[in-house]
Amino acid sequence: MTPEHRRARLHYRARRRGTREMDMILAHFADRYLAGFGEDELAMFEEILEIPERDLYDWLVHCHPVPESYCSPVMTLLLDMDSLPASLTSSASAFDEHSR
Repeated sequence: MTPEHRRARLHYRARRRGTREMDMILAHFADRYLAGFGEDELAMFEEILEIPERDLYDWLVHCHPVPESYCSPVMTLLLDMDSLPASLTSSASAFDEHSR
């Protein structure tokens, strides 16, 4: 698979997580960073996309710390992304309603 095809596949997966909140967060991240990622970063992002949605959301809104086994430079970049919509970082209640 070419790097361009892999990026396109990962970008699609980032936009189709399941809940609107995660779609927005990961699509924004993919739009911003995916084009500049090398093979190692693409692999790290692919691993992030395999994380259960509820766990990943809790980590992104800082409800729970990221377990050491999931820490990577790409996860750090995702956690430190400074332009998430305020409505997504102010409360996890909307996600709670959708995930039940």
